[in-house]
Amino acid sequence: MPYLHPPTSLEAPIETENGLVTSLAAIAQDSEMPSIEEQAGRQIAHEALQRALESLTPREHHLLTRRYGLRGDQRLSLRAAGEALGLTKGQAQALEANALHKLRSQTSADRREPV
Repeated sequence: MPYLHPPTSLEAPIETENGLVTSLAAIAQDSEMPSIEEQAGRQIAHEALQRALESLTPREHHLLTRRYGLRGDQRLSLRAAGEALGLTKGQAQALEANALHKLRSQTSADRREPV
């Protein structure tokens, strides 16, 4: 199949309407799409969060997952997340505080460990 135009490099300089020089790659870039670095960072953070949540008791995991919408669900109030577990607001508050303390302690310990 014959080409109508020779191939053009994405890095080839292109002059814009206002006289600035840019590249085709810069023009074609989707500003709504996260960069590869951002995607990788999000994936690493997601995996670290999942590992951290595994250290919690099932009740703590369930409460934080619902409270903060960690499965992509809507975030619930502390009262609503606690009620799903049959807890009063005060019990849910204590459970949440304990779970968050565990996560913070674990994160601090992970940062201190040599890689």
